[in-house]
Amino acid sequence: LEPIAREDVVLCTHTSVDRLDLLEPMLEAWGGPASVAIFVTEATSETEVVLSKLRGWLAELHARGLGQVVVSMASARGAAEGTRYDRLYPANVLRQLALDAAVADLVLLAEPAFVPSAGFHNAVGMQEPLGIALRSVLAAGPSAFLVTSFLLFGEGAPAPGLTASELHRSVDEGSAVAID
Repeated sequence: LEPIAREDVVLCTHTSVDRLDLLEPMLEAWGGPASVAIFVTEATSETEVVLSKLRGWLAELHARGLGQVVVSMASARGAAEGTRYDRLYPANVLRQLALDAAVADLVLLAEPAFVPSAGFHNAVGMQEPLGIALRSVLAAGPSAFLVTSFLLFGEGAPAPGLTASELHRSVDEGSAVAID
């Protein structure tokens, strides 16, 4: 694991051990530190098999320049010992697990398969105008920020990870729509 600066923004998300592929486009487009909570079902509860798969996945990510991914695991067995709410909505437990493992003060909490715009991680960096603006708002008091999401669709739909100008063009052409 490469070091993660406390001043950075960490992408927090979750998935199951059999759906790691959902996260790869997200992590590649983000290109920065991430905290991923992974749900391990009863069927995949053989610890060594799961750990081996996760080690291989993390090695692949590291080889692609994504060496700042922190992984936490929650099991179905652990959820069964939790509250009724936790058993009904394990995604909420996973979101909290990912947030708890994030080492930075700022996080982008995203659902699995959300793909941020290309360059978004860099845009929220400490020295960038957007990053400076975010941090100045935070300095004034507790804050939360909403990032608008877009759905890409249709034949010839644009690839995930668009720049802002590419996304605007896609909306104008009718192959993308904002969802809130």
